[in-house]
Amino acid sequence: MNRNEKRPAEWWLPEHGRDRAIPGSYEVCQDGSVIVELHRQVPGRNPMEPNGEGGRPFNIMHGIAMGLSITLLQSREVSSKASLLMDHATIVFKPWISIEGVLLDEGDLSFSEADLKIENQEIWTQHQGFVVKRIGNMGIPASIERTPFETVTADVTGGTVAIKDSATFTPSRFKMSLSSNSRFHIVLAEPVSIGNFVQMYVRPLLLMMVLATGRDCGVASLEATSSNWVIENQRGTWDRWITVRMGKTSESLKDLNSSHLLFSLQDLDWEKQARHVFDVSAAWQYPIEQWATLTDSHFIWPLGRFANAIQAVEALDRIVNPEPEFEPDIETAEAISQILRDNGIPNRTRSKVKEAFLRPREPSLEARLARLAMRVDTAMSDLIGTHPWHRQVARIRHVASHGLANSERFVTDVRAPQVATEILLHLLECLFLERLGFAPSKIVDMQKKRALFAQRAYVVRENIDLLDEF
Repeated sequence: MNRNEKRPAEWWLPEHGRDRAIPGSYEVCQDGSVIVELHRQVPGRNPMEPNGEGGRPFNIMHGIAMGLSITLLQSREVSSKASLLMDHATIVFKPWISIEGVLLDEGDLSFSEADLKIENQEIWTQHQGFVVKRIGNMGIPASIERTPFETVTADVTGGTVAIKDSATFTPSRFKMSLSSNSRFHIVLAEPVSIGNFVQMYVRPLLLMMVLATGRDCGVASLEATSSNWVIENQRGTWDRWITVRMGKTSESLKDLNSSHLLFSLQDLDWEKQARHVFDVSAAWQYPIEQWATLTDSHFIWPLGRFANAIQAVEALDRIVNPEPEFEPDIETAEAISQILRDNGIPNRTRSKVKEAFLRPREPSLEARLARLAMRVDTAMSDLIGTHPWHRQVARIRHVASHGLANSERFVTDVRAPQVATEILLHLLECLFLERLGFAPSKIVDMQKKRALFAQRAYVVRENIDLLDEF
């Protein structure tokens, strides 16, 4: 289906059946999301009680668009224009997922096999599938060699995830295009629900690509099937494969190239390290997203960048070094308060001491930075040397967040927070790589090959002495 082209469609709820179908349209937008229009009210739904923001979505909706069967999941109303006197309406829905090619009931909403492509995956794969061997007249390639991508497969919980070749050759009358790419091929031992499939397999791979590229990567395409489906008049196994649309990110992003990558497929031993990708996705999502915001070229404000970097590091430390649940020792606090009372200590002072004893005691930011840095000491020393930066960075955060007298310097000179931010970004990235299973020396090599490392090293080494002034 061509994007941004509305197709006539009819829609109905499974419990109502197609006999009560509603005319409307179906549109796949430029960003990969889907918009559905209904031209009459939904039977049984009070037009004065729309299911808009905060309202109840339709769990499942079925449709036919010019012969294409469509199943919509979690469709939420985003706008509505309706007449109370006549049966005319324009009701716009956006579904969470649109499944093209089959009408599914709630019990059939599961996948056992899928092909997934993610935005920027071709850059991450770094495989040149077509190589020009000879240039002909006018610089036109006269000989092109095809080099297929060699499949790599990893065992994950519930099945396997392979990375396979997905190069394309698109001929036409006046031109042709060649594209090198790969795809994730997911095979599960047993079908899993769509919700679990997205949570357990799609989301970890999306987060891995965000971590690798520093971009908000979306699903470029997803084709899936289930071993449990029974397809009437099936001609072959291809009839069981359907298109799944869940939207993706904007395509108007700044160009990305391999020098921007934190890591590529070429750096990974997929068979051994893929499990780390799936283990880390849920727990580390927040610090990874915080880090990704700092890779956005539009986020230029130095103090804002420093604050975000600090938040990401603190969040990551809480994940890596979880504190036991605090249980206040009331009995000991009362005993200490009594001793102070017996020694004539004023009530106000006793109250402060007691309150401090009962308050949860968290590690200082300096302590958090120091213990995180120890995990990747080789890579941190390669950038910073032996400078005792942990205390100074913590001090700058204290100065900036509390508006102390020294913070006035940041109005005209932000070099110190900029240095601190680069150090924190380096720390985060090295910790991410360590969690994915890279050895210390490998982390150093991977960082040095990146285009931004030379600039980061220059900023840090030229200005790190400024940290000592706070």
